[in-house]
Amino acid sequence: MKRVISILLITVFAMLMLTACAADPLYNNTSTADQAATETQSTVDINNYTKDFKGMQKYLQALELIKSDTSTQTELYADILGADKAVRYTLNSSAFIEFYSYSTEKNDIAKQVFEQIESGKEIEIAGLDPLTGVISDSGNFIAVYNKKISYDYDKIITEFKKF
Repeated sequence: MKRVISILLITVFAMLMLTACAADPLYNNTSTADQAATETQSTVDINNYTKDFKGMQKYLQALELIKSDTSTQTELYADILGADKAVRYTLNSSAFIEFYSYSTEKNDIAKQVFEQIESGKEIEIAGLDPLTGVISDSGNFIAVYNKKISYDYDKIITEFKKF
């Protein structure tokens, strides 16, 4: 009789544990953060943003793909890639993405960078890991990141390319 009661108690306890885990967001496929990001993305209209460097950043911030607080942003020396302006966004403890803005008149360094990206080569900056580059649809901006660092860059790149 004790064994039957023990088995019943263990079964009830196991069922309660499974029910509790099913209600936990860690065990669900879609988190509330993912749902909120999807809702935000559906309410953000790209047409409300200027097609310039600041507009692109504000658009990505509105989509919550990059953070708007200044602690995650670092102004960069843009000339290293022949750009007019540059900023780096820290995405987490190891991942980052950099955006570079170019005028329509590209200098020799800029031309080389664009050629490397268009040919599928990584961008090499002295002493750093090679970076993957993506050119926006307008050809006025590039985004660079280290694809060896695990991060979901796809969402950022998809929206970035629209500029």
